[in-house]
Amino acid sequence: MILYQKADQLILTLTYTTINNAHCAVINFNPKMYPALLKDAVTKACKHLANLVGSSTDPVAIIYHQDERLVEVQPERIPFSVTHHGPIYADVIEHFPEPDDILDAFGTDLKSWQKVDELRILQRAGLENIRSTFSMGSH
Repeated sequence: MILYQKADQLILTLTYTTINNAHCAVINFNPKMYPALLKDAVTKACKHLANLVGSSTDPVAIIYHQDERLVEVQPERIPFSVTHHGPIYADVIEHFPEPDDILDAFGTDLKSWQKVDELRILQRAGLENIRSTFSMGSH
């Protein structure tokens, strides 16, 4: 399992631990970091975790992303799936165009558009990355 944790500092760290008998890599990163650094950390984590279970050829069979946050740093040649845990912005506004409905759908307790705007931008970038990945024929 690869876990990520947002950090304030601009120094990426990659550590390993075991949680409930599952080997885990923990990546602390700042979203403003150069994406290639994060991609390298994800690739290294995949290789290390695969070695721990005795696989030396393919790092992992598939990576399941909880959301689109790390799709842009997805290692090439490893299939992936996004198992999103929240509503997709484009779907919400199509079916619930009223502002209060949009705010409720994204769980904004303070009725702030900041979270909605951040998710909209993040989802758009993640979906675009998925489209470009599949149009290149690599997955």
